[in-house]
Amino acid sequence: MYVDNDPIVLTHARTLLVSTPEGASDYIEADLRDTGTVLREAARLLDLSKPVGLTLMAVLQYVPDTGDPHALVGRYLEALAPGSCLALSHPASDIADEEVAASMRIYNERASAHSAASPRTRSEVTRFFDGTELLDPGMVPLPQWRPAPGVSDTATVPMWCGVGRKP
Repeated sequence: MYVDNDPIVLTHARTLLVSTPEGASDYIEADLRDTGTVLREAARLLDLSKPVGLTLMAVLQYVPDTGDPHALVGRYLEALAPGSCLALSHPASDIADEEVAASMRIYNERASAHSAASPRTRSEVTRFFDGTELLDPGMVPLPQWRPAPGVSDTATVPMWCGVGRKP
């Protein structure tokens, strides 16, 4: 189940997210911040009484602190069954901080207020996992999250990532 509210992205979703005999897929046209709609629509396809995976990849930076992104993630986790996992990545404000600040400044000058982005520190990103057990290797820079054999884990990618399991 994929969620987005960008009309161009949803055009691609209609084309790409097609169920097959091997498994069902679908998309929801909604804003991530509308947890009621997202959870209600997701329940059409997913059995939320069983463990599911919630992936929030490079999206929470678009929820400003005034929108209480930690409470938002908490509402999703509260609705999920024990054994569910949360995986997320988030731009870091404390890795290559000058470069990230410059790129965010350029992005935000061009973005609408609705799509402005905010990088966060490791501790701020770790808070998204409150109520879960962080899986190894914990909250790490993106290249260090279980790199594939032969792939360097020393590249500087200014993003934090982790996976947590709801007990």
